[in-house]
Amino acid sequence: MRRDATRFPPPGRLVDVGGRRLHLHCVGEGTPTVILEAGGTSGILEYLDLQDAVAGVTRVCAYDRAGMGWSDDAPHALDAASLATDLEALLAAADVPGPYVVVAGSQARLTAELFARRHPDAVVGLLLLDALHSELLAAPSMDAGARALHRKATLAELLAHVGLHGLASTYDLDRHPEPRRGEARALKYHPRPWRRCGPW
Repeated sequence: MRRDATRFPPPGRLVDVGGRRLHLHCVGEGTPTVILEAGGTSGILEYLDLQDAVAGVTRVCAYDRAGMGWSDDAPHALDAASLATDLEALLAAADVPGPYVVVAGSQARLTAELFARRHPDAVVGLLLLDALHSELLAAPSMDAGARALHRKATLAELLAHVGLHGLASTYDLDRHPEPRRGEARALKYHPRPWRRCGPW
């Protein structure tokens, strides 16, 4: 990953959030600030096209969660509570004031929902893109789903260690324009994003 970070420097800045750094990329001007919260093992590269479009209207910020993209690893397991706390620390340290509209995909909805509940006066909008609903976590099928996700994450990490994760993934690199494909491959197909995956 260190070699990949050298080959592909971050488009944003690395912000210290208490002894580790999270990668934040903000563009545009105006208010409210749109916060893009990518799901799964995705990071800012997932939303670059959306970010460029929104930047024509208002300020928009995307970031890589702990262990993803250009951000440092977390010293703890990742769950919605710790990720919401990271987002709070990042926005404070980077001096990104509200109000916010939070856009979340997949299981990132859990982080976005918790962040919004913690900051009801600052979050003026929540946009969910194909997102997991928190009430589904109590469903019996979620337990089996979480175990299956953990097995897939474990396999993906093993494959990533030997550089074969890209062969087993359904992740579509063609959705990224050149030259972003190289970045997406380097930042997605390595062990780091998969280490902390598991039940939410």
